[in-house]
Amino acid sequence: MGDGSRGEKRRARARAETAELLQPLLKHIVPVSGVVQCGLGDWAEGPVLNEFFNNDQEFMAVEPIQRYCFEAWRDGFRGPIIQAALWNCTGKRINLQDFRSRTSMLDKESRRGEFPSTTLTLDDALEYVQFEPEAKWLMMYGQASSLLLWMDCEGAELTILQAARKTLERTAAIIIELKDEPKLPGWPPASAVSEDLYDKGFILSLRIGDNGLFLRPKYIEV
Repeated sequence: MGDGSRGEKRRARARAETAELLQPLLKHIVPVSGVVQCGLGDWAEGPVLNEFFNNDQEFMAVEPIQRYCFEAWRDGFRGPIIQAALWNCTGKRINLQDFRSRTSMLDKESRRGEFPSTTLTLDDALEYVQFEPEAKWLMMYGQASSLLLWMDCEGAELTILQAARKTLERTAAIIIELKDEPKLPGWPPASAVSEDLYDKGFILSLRIGDNGLFLRPKYIEV
């Protein structure tokens, strides 16, 4: 009972922080047509993302743990979920499992394929599911749009971003973990994350707890 109560309080806090982090996207009128969630975790933030955006936005996620994929699908995640470890280089082919529909977790072949590389990149994942909500947005509204990239990858965020050039070109906003004093080896400190994203063209707009919202400079108020 106690553990469950603590878990629910933690999830409630995560949802509240997520809602606060998303507010500047409205304030700065960032044209987000799609959300890419890289790392589902325990899906605490997912309901807030679904509530915050209307049906004009499309969603996709990448997560290495099948249980989290299933829980997100069960709890109403809209769009494909790719089960793949983006940051692992195993020396073998990477098997992709796409939780695109109710039956996908039962399919043996139709929604599973081998990617001919030892490392699956974020660019590869978006290409695999043909995730291009910007084209739909342009057709519907006649204006340009961008992606929101949500990253919760247990310290592997910068490694993933090293091979995500095409994705970043399409991205207007990034929400990413920031830890001032990481306790796990290899986990970059907040200063290193901020510096790396600055070099990639993003500026820290808001920090809530262990997460930060980074925006393209044109969306930052002067």
